[in-house]
Amino acid sequence: MEPTPLDDDVGKKGEAPKEPSIIPRVVTSPTPNDKSEKCRYSHTPWWKTTAEIIGIGAVIWYAFLTNNMWREMQEQTRIQRKTTINSERAWVGLDIPVTLDAIEIAPKAIRINGHYTVKNFGHGPALKVMQFGNFVDLDATMEIQKREADSYCDSAVKFTTGTVPVGGELKQPPPFGYTLFPSQSHTELIQVTGQELPEKTATFLRFIGCVAYLDQFKETHWTRFCMERKPGTITPVGQIPKLDFCAMYNDTDQPKEQ
Repeated sequence: MEPTPLDDDVGKKGEAPKEPSIIPRVVTSPTPNDKSEKCRYSHTPWWKTTAEIIGIGAVIWYAFLTNNMWREMQEQTRIQRKTTINSERAWVGLDIPVTLDAIEIAPKAIRINGHYTVKNFGHGPALKVMQFGNFVDLDATMEIQKREADSYCDSAVKFTTGTVPVGGELKQPPPFGYTLFPSQSHTELIQVTGQELPEKTATFLRFIGCVAYLDQFKETHWTRFCMERKPGTITPVGQIPKLDFCAMYNDTDQPKEQ
């Protein structure tokens, strides 16, 4: 009789008997029908979905209002800052209007002497003050006269800011101009000698000028003025005609709403 494996294990000296292996119990996965029933999601009530949508809309609306309020505050701050600067900065304009001192008419030419005064009406110093101006050609079209009027301010600003165009290897010149402290004025002479002007210049004169300057905040400004003797104006013999302000070209760099 052959020994069984169990008897063989027991018969060995010094060895413990071997225990039989334990097979774990495996639970099978549910059938597809059972699985779909157990994983089904619960339905969200309609009132909860509506509340969530309303909440999201309220957050978006609040963000929109906050952004508008922030922009409005920024705009108010900018306006207040600009108002403060405008109340404290230099303001240069025409003080004594363009005045004719002498007129001499020659064949196809005219000599005119005159003057005008600019003044700093502001509370801060005006730096690098420069002015340009002249009598305009009355035979020119309105477009040409406007271009000439714009050129006076353009030239004054370029001299004030040191941006005069140069060519070749010429060095850019520094800013030109003088300083006007508050309530200080400056008189500029007008001298037109031997200039060829139409004969009707003796009865219709138009002078356009522009003064440019920097305020204490280093901002560039300009004031343009225009005065003329209108056709049909009667001047007593022996007296020099007076000029009146034109209907145009009396403006500044500041927007009209300010």
